[in-house]
Amino acid sequence: MKRGHVAIICVLLALSAEPSPKCHKFTGANGKDLYAHLVSYDAKSKKVGLRTPKKGFLSIPIGLFSEADRQYVVEWAQEKALLDDKVFRIRIKKKRQEDKSRRVDNGFDITHYYDRWFEISVENKSGFDFLKVEVEYDVFYSQEELESYEGATKREKFGVRYASFKKDFLRGSKTKMETERILLFDYSNGCNGMGFPDMKGELEGAIFKLHLTLPSGRVVSRTLRLPKSLKRSWTSEDREPHLQDD
Repeated sequence: MKRGHVAIICVLLALSAEPSPKCHKFTGANGKDLYAHLVSYDAKSKKVGLRTPKKGFLSIPIGLFSEADRQYVVEWAQEKALLDDKVFRIRIKKKRQEDKSRRVDNGFDITHYYDRWFEISVENKSGFDFLKVEVEYDVFYSQEELESYEGATKREKFGVRYASFKKDFLRGSKTKMETERILLFDYSNGCNGMGFPDMKGELEGAIFKLHLTLPSGRVVSRTLRLPKSLKRSWTSEDREPHLQDD
């Protein structure tokens, strides 16, 4: 055994007699217990950072802990990384592209048709590979349309598209995903207020969810709303199921 590891085990033995209700009980590979706060884990160096009531901060190789505590440390670090936007960075943007083949222009009014969707960019700066992460999204949209030809009135209809699929996010990787594209139209009346009213289609927002299943079976979830103020309540009956492959 290396001399440094012998010294660390001696420290573990010296500290094992002072339990604290706020500390986690770690068990070494030698069966001895240590009560400490878990404060960090470096996946590259495999070092666990602990803070003890007596000796302060300790950096200990993860291999010196029991198998159960090694799993506890790694899962703690994975959860912390997934929920930290500086480490697992997620950015969402609205996108649109006109389908010019559908454009209608009679010289007075014009109708543009647009594919609208969200682009999700994910950068994994952690030291972990997140595999088979379940990605879910609800995309909410609205479309104004003509309600009555006689009164030239319009109404607004709402809809939602839903998808769920698995995705791998490898350490150091940058990943881009897209939601399903939704075809909406904008109608503009050029007749100085006479005739039909202007009508627009728009993406109202979205809810994105990531679900990571840890080796213990526990699920860690992260939810993002765009915009953050999105409060509209949607039921499952509103959803139009759509399957998306990797």
